[in-house]
Amino acid sequence: GSYGVSFSIGPDLAWTLTAGVARRHALSCFAAATIAEHDAAVVALLRTIGIDDEGVGQALKDIRERRGLMPVSWPSPHLQWRPSVTLAGKPFLLTTVDGATTGQCGPGEVRSHAVGVLAAITAVRLDTDLRAVLQQEFGLDEARARAFVHTLQDHWPPDPWSG
Repeated sequence: GSYGVSFSIGPDLAWTLTAGVARRHALSCFAAATIAEHDAAVVALLRTIGIDDEGVGQALKDIRERRGLMPVSWPSPHLQWRPSVTLAGKPFLLTTVDGATTGQCGPGEVRSHAVGVLAAITAVRLDTDLRAVLQQEFGLDEARARAFVHTLQDHWPPDPWSG
């Protein structure tokens, strides 16, 4: 047997992430959050030198055209984060599913999601190795080894990546 990480958006969209795809997804989350924050800092900087909203908007448009698409991959063509900045200069990300905007969130929320993805793929690998040792070294059958690994959650810190 093996373990995997699944990612779903609502009842109709779901896919299994390989470790490589999950890492690329996490990278895309970090990149999108950083782009939104960078753009917000650019807005703030341009305003310090007296550039009006129209000029700031044009500068962001020009920067984004130069930037092009960042070299990151999304786990599916269905989901995308679109880095944005409010008129007040606050960074945020629009969430789009199949091209339709479905919501928005802050850079911190996207980074937290990325950390959760990375933690999940790491835990999958650790659990797989533990199960193998339980079977090979201690002679547990697959069902008992899986059950034993499942009880690991009872000994795990309540929020292991909060610091």
